[in-house]
Amino acid sequence: SPTTESRYMVATQRLNESFWTERIVERQCYGHLLPILEAKLDEGLNVSVGGTPGIGKTIFGLFLLRRFVQRKQSVVYWNGIQATFFTQNEKYIKLFGLDQQTQELCGETWHWGAWKPTLEALSEFLLFDGIFVIHDPAED
Repeated sequence: SPTTESRYMVATQRLNESFWTERIVERQCYGHLLPILEAKLDEGLNVSVGGTPGIGKTIFGLFLLRRFVQRKQSVVYWNGIQATFFTQNEKYIKLFGLDQQTQELCGETWHWGAWKPTLEALSEFLLFDGIFVIHDPAED
């Protein structure tokens, strides 16, 4: 439908802009949240950041996306409309057929793919070692 397609295009444009901007919001509370989040992820646990509308969950998700890419970690960013997978891992590039789709992100060449997944299909990424999934609740 036209509404879904336009939302898809807006989401894609917004995601691309998050990598091309020099201005990144790093709120003071991130200094408190990041060590907790990273410790849980290092333990192999899934982490959820929740809260009332308007507190900055979407901006924090984009901040984390860029942080994972800067650290060369494979990541899926799902905004409720599309999932976008970024990786430099040769195994995942072959497995997901991403060898033709590349983009320069944070000074490095990344392979990527985007699609409109079901929640069940998206959750399967959690079974892979070293792939982080960021879900932006603002678009649901």
